[in-house]
Amino acid sequence: MMKRKVDLFKPNEFTREWLKELEKTFESGMIAQAGKVEEFEKEFGRVFEYKYPVALNSGTAAVDMAYHLVGIGEGDKVLTPVLTCTATNIPLIHRKAKIEFVDINPFKEVRWQ
Repeated sequence: MMKRKVDLFKPNEFTREWLKELEKTFESGMIAQAGKVEEFEKEFGRVFEYKYPVALNSGTAAVDMAYHLVGIGEGDKVLTPVLTCTATNIPLIHRKAKIEFVDINPFKEVRWQ
């Protein structure tokens, strides 16, 4: 397998073809849910053998969708780690679930001498 550097902050591999596709998308006025998103979903589904893939706009939306799919609702008790991103719990608050913060080790008081 050939390894190569991926420059995250200064992409340098934009081709004229890519720029033309971006221009078409921006000119369409539809950048949130348009042909390119549907094209991406279909190709993703084909490559990974999913029948109904859905692209979401963020990781928070994906977590919320996962909570919906497993049926978390009002009053359900959900264990969540103490140290986590707020996006883990905000969808639970919106669903009116009961959050219980947990950790793998009991809290031990530290006294400085």
